[in-house]
Amino acid sequence: MHQLEPAIAQFIQAHNRHDTATLVSFFDPEAVVLAQGQIWVGHAAIWCWQQQQPVNHRLEITAVRRHFGEFYLQTRWHSAANDADDCQYVFALQDGKISRLIVQTKSQTR
Repeated sequence: MHQLEPAIAQFIQAHNRHDTATLVSFFDPEAVVLAQGQIWVGHAAIWCWQQQQPVNHRLEITAVRRHFGEFYLQTRWHSAANDADDCQYVFALQDGKISRLIVQTKSQTR
């Protein structure tokens, strides 16, 4: 198991349960998510972003690195069809809440 800050570990758990209400609660009210070429700001927008995520996918952490207060998670998405796709999640925290999340797919990190 990877050592993660509580908000990040709970984000992953809520994400894999498809529990949007709980997931959003780990973000600062003014947090920013940058993913899929779009920017979502605040709880309502992050709720909308999360609702766009496939419900048949599960997020697995393959590596964690901390650098200057940010957490870099290498992840693998698993779908019900046994497909897998690699992504990187970059979290920034403030006062125990997620203040910024950047999601990059494998093709974006090359």
